Parts: sequence; C-alpha cells; structure tokens
Amino acid sequence: MWGEGSFSLNFQINEETGDVTSNPQMTYDTKVKPEVFESKEAKTVTFGNLQQDYKESLQALTNDSSKFELVKNLKQECQTTVYTRKIKNYNEIQKEAESNLFQHPDIQSSDLITGVYEGGFKLWECSLDLVSYLNQQIHQHELDVQNKKIIELGCGHGVPGMFLMQKGAQVDFQDYNSEVINSLVLPNIIFNFNWKHCFEELGSTKFQSGSWDNLKNEDQKGIYDVIITSETIYNVNNLRSLLNLIKFYLKPEGVCYLAAKTYYFSVGGGCRLFEDVVNRDGFMKIGSV
Repeated sequence: MWGEGSFSLNFQINEETGDVTSNPQMTYDTKVKPEVFESKEAKTVTFGNLQQDYKESLQALTNDSSKFELVKNLKQECQTTVYTRKIKNYNEIQKEAESNLFQHPDIQSSDLITGVYEGGFKLWECSLDLVSYLNQQIHQHELDVQNKKIIELGCGHGVPGMFLMQKGAQVDFQDYNSEVINSLVLPNIIFNFNWKHCFEELGSTKFQSGSWDNLKNEDQKGIYDVIITSETIYNVNNLRSLLNLIKFYLKPEGVCYLAAKTYYFSVGGGCRLFEDVVNRDGFMKIGSV
C-alpha cells in the first residue's frame, strides 16, 4: 500500500478470512524485520497457591514503601490513588526472578522484544487514558462494575485493573511474561490493597501469563462481564489471537474496552487495522470514542 510520502505498511489482509500477517515485501522501515510471535506456555497463579518463599519475598518488598510510587496522572485527573512499583532498571528484579529473560542482550535498552518480552515493565500511556475513560463512564452511569467479573489482558502494571478493583469489580490479570506477573503485578496488588485483604478476600483472583492462543481454559469461557486491555494491538501477527480470546472470555452481553494508538509505526498494528479485523470477523460490533 503506497500513499503520499512514499511509505508502506508491513502487513497484508487475507480478503477471504480477514487474517492479518506481516508481509516481508512491504515494510515501513527497511531496518525493521517482521517479527514472529513465540508461543509461550500458559501459567496461572492465585494468592492461594503461592509458594512460601515467594510469599516471604513479596511481604518484604511490599512492606517497603520506597519501592512504590504514586501514579500522579490518575491522582490529578480521576482523584484516584494507585501506586505502582518503581522500575528504574532490571537489576533488582533479575535477583528476584529465576528467569533468563534478563540475560537477553537487548532487555536493558528495549521497551519491546517481540516474542521474548512484550513491554510489561513499562507504564504505557494508553493504560492511563483507559482509566480516565472508564472513570468517566462510571461517573456518567454508563458503566457499573460493582461485583462484575473483569479481566485485564496484557496488563503490564495492572493500573486499569486495580482502578476497577477500587470500584468494586472482581478482576483477573494476564500478561505475556510471568516475570511481569511475579515481580510487578502481584506486588502492586498487595501494596494497593494490603496483605490481609489479598490473602483473605482475593484468594481466587487469577494471575495468568503466556500466549493468548494458550489461555482458553474452559472454566473461563464466557465468564467475564468486561474485558479491558491497552496497547495490545501493536503487532499485526497477534490481532486475530486477541480477538479470538476476547470472544472466548466474554459473556454474550459483555463488552471490551480497548485503548491503543491509531497506528504503531515500524510494527504495523493499530486501531484502524484491528477494527477491520473485527468487522471482517463479523461476530462483534466495534466503535471508537
């Protein structure tokens, strides 16, 4: 696809199926190679099945308030108090996690390594935009999340999910990397909602990691009233997988709130392309705000 300014997009759409794939013959930047998304095994943890040594390290971490910082934008715009763990570099996390993720040569300098690390340790701006919009919907009585079952896909810091927990929702969390779940999301939940509440009241909350194609557990089929997700449609290879998981998880009357950029330069995904995938699939209605 060529347009004024002589740029091209590094994806193509199958006219019959609506599937989107990277096209090595059509790249926005000749230095950028189409990436292949690596399938990662799905894992699920809850507060009720954490190992004792990990629980002890979590307790030590969350007792140290200097390790966490206020998300200032939300305090100012939504009068919402949410704290998240400070991530200045990965040296401290590397000591905690038994993982080779932090041995990758690009991990210290890259926000995203497709198929290896999907950006969960960075607090992306669209997650804050999503909170602002959800807050607006709640105050305008367009959205009621009290006691509703919700999951945040590609959660990263989990800020939108924690915001909805404060509003009375029952929220599960998912991220591609288990390291993000263990070293960021779980500490964030404990710090924001306190240790006793988490282990006595949130024992069934699910924290999942792995590829979207591997997450279709039958006990989660059609159970969610709301799905929230932000900055998750940047990779054209994953759009169909995300849509399929949304369809699998949502109740028939459910709704998904997705916040993302119109177009992600160099990787090819974005809102317009995902809208096209949803419309071609024909199962769900989609609208922009």
